Amino acid sequence: MRITIVLFLTFFATAAIAQTQEKKFNNQFVLKDGIYTSYEELLMNAPLYPSCVLQVAKNGFNEPNLKYYIAGNENNLLKFTSPVFATVLKGKLMIYYKNELFTTYSKGTLCTFIYKYIRTSPGVYNAETKTRSSSTSEFKYQVCLLDIKTGTITKLNKKNLGSSIMRDPTLYQSYLKVKPGKNNKNLIKYISDFNDRNPTLMPTPEEAVIIKEE
Repeated sequence: MRITIVLFLTFFATAAIAQTQEKKFNNQFVLKDGIYTSYEELLMNAPLYPSCVLQVAKNGFNEPNLKYYIAGNENNLLKFTSPVFATVLKGKLMIYYKNELFTTYSKGTLCTFIYKYIRTSPGVYNAETKTRSSSTSEFKYQVCLLDIKTGTITKLNKKNLGSSIMRDPTLYQSYLKVKPGKNNKNLIKYISDFNDRNPTLMPTPEEAVIIKEE
């Protein structure tokens, strides 16, 4: 009887360990759907609000009005009062930045997304006619970085990217010599190189191991 119990506990422990494995976080990695309130939750692939969908709207003062619902129950909207770091819906990772959600287009230790915003230029005052021309608005786009190890979100430029790249001394020596180029295009390669050389491993639930009794 004692031998049987020991064997059972050994098999149970092996099965429990096998249920959770770590895999490299990249564009093929599948995150759990839900609302993540911190980058630590993202690192653990464990949203505080699993299988929930966040809705972001703004009130008349341009302040965020957050609501959420459990997937499949869209008619039951609830007010969301917790912090928001990111959401995942059908495997798509979206970063919450400046009161909006932005879809990542590359995933890894350093994730990237496009921050889209409106820049308004005031009208020019003409002293002779004592009139001011109308203000103009245009959409602007900025590549942003998420360092998943620290949860830091910054705009892509040589200084900001260098703060992460310096964790890899060999790559950093090469990085110091590069010129950003137009729209920082020469920096993109270093994001990919850094992710390849410094992967982040995340837990991912695997199919449970079923032990059959003979």
